[in-house]
Amino acid sequence: MYILPSAIFAISDQLLKCTIIDLQRENARTYFLVVGDINRDRLNVIEKKGSKIL
Repeated sequence: MYILPSAIFAISDQLLKCTIIDLQRENARTYFLVVGDINRDRLNVIEKKGSKIL
């Protein structure tokens, strides 16, 4: 994935979260590896403790 440096991060973060949730619903027993150039040092959607998106 790629997030532009000029992107509104809250929107990008929410879109990524929705995409991962949709993929998990379709493939419940699958692990996902998210890689890319996000132009941030952290992703809230992935780093939240206790999240189902880990």
